[in-house]
Amino acid sequence: MIRLKYRKYLPLRGLLILSALVWCLTLFAPPLLQNGSREERRAAAWIILAFSPLCHQEPARSFQVDGHPMAVCARCTGIYLGFLLGLITVMLFRIHRPPTGRMIAGCFVPSALFMALTATRWVPDLSWLRALAGAPLGAVTGILALTALDQWIQKNEVAS
Repeated sequence: MIRLKYRKYLPLRGLLILSALVWCLTLFAPPLLQNGSREERRAAAWIILAFSPLCHQEPARSFQVDGHPMAVCARCTGIYLGFLLGLITVMLFRIHRPPTGRMIAGCFVPSALFMALTATRWVPDLSWLRALAGAPLGAVTGILALTALDQWIQKNEVAS
């Protein structure tokens, strides 16, 4: 178990959370910029282009804001928002150990189950369900990221 001088590393941990928050807010920018000026529409296009290597960005599988799709699909939106939630969870509950193998394996279950159930048409293929299925994967990844940062800090504290 890792014990850090918690207050000493709040700024570094806070920077990671702030970065994740900005990332998540950026997902909402393109549809909000689409009805703006030429420069705003150009900025929206650049944001969409920046996210294109990470997501298929199919409009039919994305949340729509004011009739325009977000920068990523609903599942990726759930993963990114889940990541932010995982980071916040670690900070609020002062979690100092990485997720177990069962937690990591279990975070894939909702997405796999959703894909199987939609393929058999037992569950409708709704964006909010895709986002909800992706959120555990993001949350566990967020917990893993912040505990890895803690381990890195501890390792470098011992080395110095």
